[in-house]
Amino acid sequence: MKTTNIIVAFAVFTLLALAACVPAEKTILLKQEQAEQFDTITVSGTGEMDFAPDQAEVWLTVQNRADNAKNAQRLNSETSENVFAALRNAGADKGDIETISYNVNPIYEWDGERSVLRGYEAVNTIKLTSKDVENVGDYLDVAVNAGVNNVQSVQFSLSKDAEKKAKDTVLRTAAT
Repeated sequence: MKTTNIIVAFAVFTLLALAACVPAEKTILLKQEQAEQFDTITVSGTGEMDFAPDQAEVWLTVQNRADNAKNAQRLNSETSENVFAALRNAGADKGDIETISYNVNPIYEWDGERSVLRGYEAVNTIKLTSKDVENVGDYLDVAVNAGVNNVQSVQFSLSKDAEKKAKDTVLRTAAT
């Protein structure tokens, strides 16, 4: 019987010691967080719409090789001017055509024993931004015929103004 009383007393003492280790603040914080949840109204909505792109970005490259850097630059300048003129004649605005990068690099080849200079390459990257998305294919044809060697990319997107209007429209749809 004494053993039973000692075990019961030990168990009670252990439970009291464990209860004392649990901070009372944590229990209060949980109750405050629950109370705040009851004071909050949460509303959500979704809106989804499809919009047709109203602009296209076309990245084009003009590459020319020559025996020296001066000739590579001259050829590239002539070809690039032909591309600019052809795009303007096809209806692109002058402000929508810009040079993004221009490089002149030596061209080396390995002849089995050493690297040998074989000439120079001039590369001009041109970007056309057009609101005339229906005629992008025509612009590509005109540019390639005028001397573009590489069409790097064609991206259709919304202009900043159209994107803002689209976001406003979708937000109004989601709110109703």
